[in-house]
Amino acid sequence: MNHPYQVMGTTVPKMLGRRRLIEQIERHVLKPSPDHVQIVGPTLFGKSVLLAALAARHEPGNAHYLTATYADLRHAPPADDSAFRRRFAEVVKAALARVLPEVADYIDLKDSGLHELLDLSFQELEQKKARLLVVLDGFDHVLAGSGITRTLWDQLRSLAQKSSLRLVTGSRQPLRELCKTEESRTSDLWEIFYDTPIVVGPFVQDDWDDVLAPLTTAGVSVDSSARKELMNWSGGVPVLTAALLERLASTVHDGQTLSKSDVDRVAAEMLERPPAHLQQLWEDCNVELRGDLAAIGESDGIPLSDLPAPRQRAIDGRGYGAPSGNRMRSACRLMARYAPEQGPAVADLKRLFGTATDYLANVEGFLELRVGHLASQAADPQLLTYLRHSIRDVAGSPEMSLVAIRSLVQRALQLIWAKELGASRTLPDDWITEWQHGGAKARWLDGSKRVPSGDGEQMYALDLLTGKKLGFNFIDRKGKALTKSTFLLLDSLQSIGDFGQHLKDYPECPPTTSFAVAVIGNAIEFVSGLTKDLA
Repeated sequence: MNHPYQVMGTTVPKMLGRRRLIEQIERHVLKPSPDHVQIVGPTLFGKSVLLAALAARHEPGNAHYLTATYADLRHAPPADDSAFRRRFAEVVKAALARVLPEVADYIDLKDSGLHELLDLSFQELEQKKARLLVVLDGFDHVLAGSGITRTLWDQLRSLAQKSSLRLVTGSRQPLRELCKTEESRTSDLWEIFYDTPIVVGPFVQDDWDDVLAPLTTAGVSVDSSARKELMNWSGGVPVLTAALLERLASTVHDGQTLSKSDVDRVAAEMLERPPAHLQQLWEDCNVELRGDLAAIGESDGIPLSDLPAPRQRAIDGRGYGAPSGNRMRSACRLMARYAPEQGPAVADLKRLFGTATDYLANVEGFLELRVGHLASQAADPQLLTYLRHSIRDVAGSPEMSLVAIRSLVQRALQLIWAKELGASRTLPDDWITEWQHGGAKARWLDGSKRVPSGDGEQMYALDLLTGKKLGFNFIDRKGKALTKSTFLLLDSLQSIGDFGQHLKDYPECPPTTSFAVAVIGNAIEFVSGLTKDLA
């Protein structure tokens, strides 16, 4: 038979099932004062399929919407305000051109005042008592960057407050939680959405008749045992369900009846060579969830008392497990068979770092291994010695760890200046002149022209050396080796090393092991960066 089930591909698959979800969304967007709605769900659970189908249902127009349009922001996501504004304007203009070309003509994509033109268009729609439904898929890809400012979000809010525009967004998490900057997170845009996002999870019981319809309409019967095993193997996870049905559909013929043995056979074949989407589902789980799934697959479930409520919801909400009695048991046999094969590394992580006590007991070994990486990269032996001194003291005497950090900073300064200036350590006249004209103020700039002796003064010189903005002036980078990112790590280490030398002045905050570990982690990455810079 033809292939009615699409697992992956360049186009959005046809929606199967999901009637209850569509009805839930439409209760919000079709009421007299419709809501803006967020649709959330894990990767590969069918958000795009649902959103594209929603837009298609309303694109012909109806009593509620003039038309609807779907935009996939996952591909070439806009990276700044102007790119998003233009992308949004393109989507709106194309939708209006099909139904109200005279309003679409208001939007000149080459005009720098696109927001004002969009505002004018939606005002015109308001006067006509018309409304546009804009479905924005992959919104998390836009929020993943930091180039879009609150100004853009506030402008979008001003448009969305009009009765002529309603937004439906798709993302993996609620929009505010995805914001990478505090500025974006505090925008009032997120307040206009209905306060409870609609969650896309696995197929529910009501979906299965529609999911199996392509088989049954082709004359293939699915008996009760096959139906039950499809649910057991897939857990209702859409991509796994489609993968099983795609394989079954490619081998059946008109008049055949599918049974449990047929489903078991294709599931076993999938596990022999696990498809990429099974790995993607696994990688979309955090370490805790992976550990739980591996444990469920290796035994008869996990006592519910061992699982905090958020982890229970994560397992149940993705269709991988379900509460049964007092245990969380597998609800997705494909994941239950796959997870233990991936689980040893997760189990090792949880054993070594699963609790705060375990973390502190084992982090020293982790740091030593990381220093071993640097040794293989030909890092300076003395810097490695100071790192090892610091690690040796991290558990028993964290304050002594900081003493070694100060020594590491001083050794690094010697290496940097030797590379940048040679044995003379004399600053070139043109550097000093440019720094002074740029607004740098330091007594040593008027002195002997040699590198200053104090660590703090040297940090200021290196800040200038790697390029620095002073007021309205930008001083160009002069150094031939040291990069700004490496300098920033060094600058923080110098401050911490100075703090370690004067701990008696700060009796209220004795350094803890976890604080020292964080410092050593920065020091290791600094040495890694410096090694590359000096090479």
